[in-house]
Amino acid sequence: MYQTESLGNVFSSEISARPVLYSIHSLRQLRLKMRKKYTKLSVKRILSRSRLQLIMAISFPDSEYDQVCRELENPQVEGWEFFTESHGVTIYRLYNEESGLYQYKIYGTLSDVTPDVCAEVYMDLEYRKVWDSYVKELYEKDMDGQKVIYWNVNFPFPLWNRDYVYLRELREMEQYGKRIWAVLAKSIECSSFPEKSGVVRVDDYITYCALTTDGKGGSKAFMKYYDNPKGMIPKWLINWGAKTGVPQFLTTMQAACRGYPDYKKSKSVQKNV
Repeated sequence: MYQTESLGNVFSSEISARPVLYSIHSLRQLRLKMRKKYTKLSVKRILSRSRLQLIMAISFPDSEYDQVCRELENPQVEGWEFFTESHGVTIYRLYNEESGLYQYKIYGTLSDVTPDVCAEVYMDLEYRKVWDSYVKELYEKDMDGQKVIYWNVNFPFPLWNRDYVYLRELREMEQYGKRIWAVLAKSIECSSFPEKSGVVRVDDYITYCALTTDGKGGSKAFMKYYDNPKGMIPKWLINWGAKTGVPQFLTTMQAACRGYPDYKKSKSVQKNV
C-alpha cells in the first residue's frame, strides 16, 4: 500500500492518453501538427511540458521502491567493494568505468531519532538551509503538479559551486511487516532552470534512501548515492571526500533531527506573531 506525494493532474488535453509512449520523433510530429493551431510560444510551452511529463511518468517505478526497501532487510552488496566503516556506518562502493568515480551504498543507524522525523527533516528544504552550511540556494518549483528542486552547493575556494536540478518523491509504505519511508531523487534536464555563469551543473546524480525503525527508538537507514561533479576536481579527492563526508553528513543530519521539534515550534510562533 503506497502513499505518494501528490503529482497532480500533469497531463494536458493535447498529450493525455499515453505520455510514456512519446518518443523524440512523436514530439517532432506533434510540433508540426500544433503549429497550425497554436502560436509559437504556446507550442514551446506544451512541448516543454510534454518532455517533463515523459520524465515524470518513468522516473520512479514501483520496482525501484521495492529494491531500496529490500536493502534494509537484505543488503545487496554482491559485486560491490567494502569501502569503510565508521561511527556505525558501513559503506560499499562500485566503480563506474565511464566516469572514473564510484557509486556508494551506505548502511547505518541513527540511534535516537525515529524514521518519520528523519524523513520529514530530509524532505524539509527550508530547514535544510538552517542545518546544512553547504547550501547556497535551495528551492522547489511546481511544474504542472510535479515539484522540481533546484540546489546550489557551496564548494571551497578555488572550486566553482555545483548546482543540481532534480525530481524527488517520498513514499510511505508497509514492507516486511514494517513501516518504511523511501525517498528517491534523480537529476533531470529542465529549461526552467538555466545554467548559471560560474556554477557547474551536475547532470548525473541519484540518491535513493530508505528509513525504518531499528526497534530501539531509533532509525535504520540505507542510502544509495552517485554524483559526478565534473570539472577539474581530482578523482582521488572526490572518492576520499565520500569516505569522510558521508559519515559526517549522517552525524550532522542526526543532530538536525534532534533539533527539529524546536525548529517547528519556533516557526509556529513566528506565524502566530
